[in-house]
Amino acid sequence: MLSFVNYGSATPQGLPANFYGGQAQMKVTLSGVGTGLLNINCTLGTPPPGHGDAAGEEGIDLMLGNGLTFNREAFGQTIFVIP
Repeated sequence: MLSFVNYGSATPQGLPANFYGGQAQMKVTLSGVGTGLLNINCTLGTPPPGHGDAAGEEGIDLMLGNGLTFNREAFGQTIFVIP
C-alpha cells in the first residue's frame, strides 16, 4: 500500500460503523505483465474536495509501468471494511 486517504465512516449513508470510504493507491505486480499502480476509490463518508477522480465516481483504475493503462475506470460499488 502506497497511500490511503480516509474519507470517514459510512454511517451517514446508513451503513455499519466499520465501513469506510477512501482512496487507496497500491503498487501491484502482474505475472508476465509488469508492475504498476492500482487506484481504488470509494466515495462513502465525506470525501474532501479534490479527492477521487474527476467524475467523483467509485471504482478502480490501473496504470502499468510498461505503458499499458486501464484508465477507463471500472465502476461499481467499492468499500473499505476496517475491523
